[in-house]
Amino acid sequence: MGRDHEQGARAIPRGRPGREGPVTPATELHPTVRRSHVKLRLVLVLSTALLPMAAIAQSAMPNLPNIVVMGHAEKEVDPNRFKVELRVSTADKSPAVARKNVEARMAQVLDAFRAHHALPATVHATSMEITQDVRFVDGQSRSSGTRVTRSADAVFTSIEDLRGFVDAIPADEVLQITGTSTTRDDLPAIKRELRRAAVEDSKANATELAASYGVRVGPLYTVSAQPLAGVDRTLGGYDRMFMSVAAPAPPANVTRLQAGSFTVSEDIYALYLIQPASL
Repeated sequence: MGRDHEQGARAIPRGRPGREGPVTPATELHPTVRRSHVKLRLVLVLSTALLPMAAIAQSAMPNLPNIVVMGHAEKEVDPNRFKVELRVSTADKSPAVARKNVEARMAQVLDAFRAHHALPATVHATSMEITQDVRFVDGQSRSSGTRVTRSADAVFTSIEDLRGFVDAIPADEVLQITGTSTTRDDLPAIKRELRRAAVEDSKANATELAASYGVRVGPLYTVSAQPLAGVDRTLGGYDRMFMSVAAPAPPANVTRLQAGSFTVSEDIYALYLIQPASL
């Protein structure tokens, strides 16, 4: 007994009587129990992850009486920024000759940008693009040399400066003006102003539409720049009385360089809760 007491308690063997078996620690779980715990933990994780998605779906379209309308706002503005884009391209049997010709013409372009007050931060010129110049003769492709191309663009603050630049640059088969466009430097602020006006327009539209059904408009539930999910516009989900949008003004003519006004517009889609008129 003394010897057994000194050695401590012995582990009870597993297996049939009279045969030693592996010792199972007290903390080890049966494989079936471990798999059950893993499955339970996975179910809990997935359930928790799906909760925000369910909340988003419920918040988009509430299970309450509601009305969905579109708000629109637009404004005619005069441009104060005038952009020009051009390309310089030529081909020659000698790559060095083609490169020198393009560099010389591009230097003229950059000098003209500075001379006619292009905004320095808006002047951009691409690196040289060198390719094989291929032409088709009698249905067969033939190399006519090396083509070198560069593009450039810049923005002016007045139409007069843009006209002066165009007059100073002789356009030919090597140098071609590929386009002009107009905008405003404060366009983001104008769009923010129009979005606020569009929200007010949606409230007026919702009030008028709700009155025609004998109810009144409640609080604004959600607003979006995109059509709200779950509402099919083709099925009349939005009231079509309030959906007329003026067409934007055509872009300025490249050859005449006219600086006409253009239309800036913003649309929003709003969902308002509705309440009985008696409340």
